[in-house]
Amino acid sequence: MKVREKKRPFQVFFHDNAVDSYLVTKRATKKVVASIRAAYYDNSSKELDARYRGELLVYQTVKVRQRQAEHAEKFYSVDDDHCDLQVDHGEATKRWCYYFENISVEELSHPMNGTRLR
Repeated sequence: MKVREKKRPFQVFFHDNAVDSYLVTKRATKKVVASIRAAYYDNSSKELDARYRGELLVYQTVKVRQRQAEHAEKFYSVDDDHCDLQVDHGEATKRWCYYFENISVEELSHPMNGTRLR
């Protein structure tokens, strides 16, 4: 619901091109979002105050935060031609594509015989 409420002022501005109506709708939207946010935090604080359920929620929250931190610390790295680590996922993917394209078009240095590996 918050996303719809936030999009509404821009849609009004986009269709009317009236700054005044945009500002009025934006202020109204901020009030709605603030009330929804306050209700959410009120509900969350009540759940955290419960004796057993509150402890479980705290542990779950800590676990989720820890996983997010671990995920942020991991990075996608590949050495490029100059032996530099590429941290950007897109650049690393391009490097892998380039690498596999070169492997697939290279000629084999030895002729294939009919033997199979076991």
